[in-house]
Amino acid sequence: MPGVFLFDTSVYIAYIRRKEYSDLVDRATDSGRVVLSSVVAMELYAGARSVTEKRLLDQFVENMKILSAYDTPREDDWARAVYWWSDSRDSAATPRSGIISGTSS
Repeated sequence: MPGVFLFDTSVYIAYIRRKEYSDLVDRATDSGRVVLSSVVAMELYAGARSVTEKRLLDQFVENMKILSAYDTPREDDWARAVYWWSDSRDSAATPRSGIISGTSS
């Protein structure tokens, strides 16, 4: 699935609470090019402030699963992420500067 977006938790929080990144998130979602990581979902659940927010998150996660747009990183995914991060330290990139990841499987 080329050109898939894997948004960081911070993107979803900014989108939900302040409508930041709305053009990007809406376009990527409407075109079916978003994958929700179980790690990001867990972080969103950890930050849910109310039962209402948790229920909305339940619906969002369930919808992503129905669309086959929910994924859990495998061990080799973590290894590649560490390799990317250590390799990128020579440049201006940092894990926080890469709030959006693009994959092309």
